[in-house]
Amino acid sequence: MKSITLTTFFIIIIGIIGAALSFTLRTSVPLGWQLIAVHFSLAFSIMLAVYYIGTAFLFVFGLKKFKVTLKVAYGYICFGLFILAIAQLQLPVFQFLNLFSSEWVISGGIQIPYIIAAVLLFEGVRRFSNLVKVNNILSSWLGTAFITISCILIIYIARDIFYPYRIRPGAQITTGFAFIAVLIFPILCAITSLLTLSIKQKAGASYSNALAWFFIALVASAFTEGQIPFFSAVGFDSGWVVKGWLSLPFVISGLLFLKAGHAFNKISIY
Repeated sequence: MKSITLTTFFIIIIGIIGAALSFTLRTSVPLGWQLIAVHFSLAFSIMLAVYYIGTAFLFVFGLKKFKVTLKVAYGYICFGLFILAIAQLQLPVFQFLNLFSSEWVISGGIQIPYIIAAVLLFEGVRRFSNLVKVNNILSSWLGTAFITISCILIIYIARDIFYPYRIRPGAQITTGFAFIAVLIFPILCAITSLLTLSIKQKAGASYSNALAWFFIALVASAFTEGQIPFFSAVGFDSGWVVKGWLSLPFVISGLLFLKAGHAFNKISIY
């Protein structure tokens, strides 16, 4: 298992090198941002994409130890992580080409890869839950769709009641479908984390550590992605955003996913 530990360490180093090299790129600076903040944002995005892809490979490396049905569940998770990496790479591409005012971004299309990734991650965990006989509202698409839609409606209506976007014209407030789109990933990710916790409670002891790390990674991802709808509601002109710190929690969640992938590879020696 030393090879898996070395591989994980190598992935972390690749992410750091990619982040460092991003500072050599010439990029556009959005209105109100600082140049160093743009470079930090680029660096964190590239690092996170590397960690998502690395996690997917760690899951793939461990597939040979499991039955076909579990391989399918892991396959969905791996594919979801690859799509999540692609989604994250949109940021450096759009910054480099100065496309943040494009229709793809403004209309909420930029969130579509995140939504696809969230659906794939949930489906992988849902299939895993079926294998260990977890039967609750979170293990069905109907129940999950009901919870997701309900949460979106509650948040959307509450935002308009307590913090209407009209009171801050020009503050880069997001509304309409674009705001709904940014809500889907963190909500689905939170649901997936709770379903993972249910699996942990029923799965064998050998899975306990790996599922615990995967649960923590999903919670962290739901929290960090939750920043986007929050700032979509109150405006992206805060210091946390324009100074580039918005992306730092994403990197932490990426490291947690790497740890989860590493733990899944060690299941056979527990």
